[in-house]
Amino acid sequence: MDMMTSDILYGIGVLLVVLAIPALVTAYAEHRTAVWGMIMAVLGLAMIGWIYSTDRAVYAALQMPHVVFRVIGYALDAL
Repeated sequence: MDMMTSDILYGIGVLLVVLAIPALVTAYAEHRTAVWGMIMAVLGLAMIGWIYSTDRAVYAALQMPHVVFRVIGYALDAL
């Protein structure tokens, strides 16, 4: 898998986890089951974990902003 595909999958995983947080908090506040929030969180964490396991140095927690900005730059360049 090339570096850009890994970056995109990492960015999608981060986006899923970030979007899952409000869904989980809302479901907790309304005393209901957070099915979609949990699905998004599990999928996002699985993506991040899988990509992290391929190259630990590039996808370490401190490198997350660099990877996300690379994905944003790639998306803006594609426009």
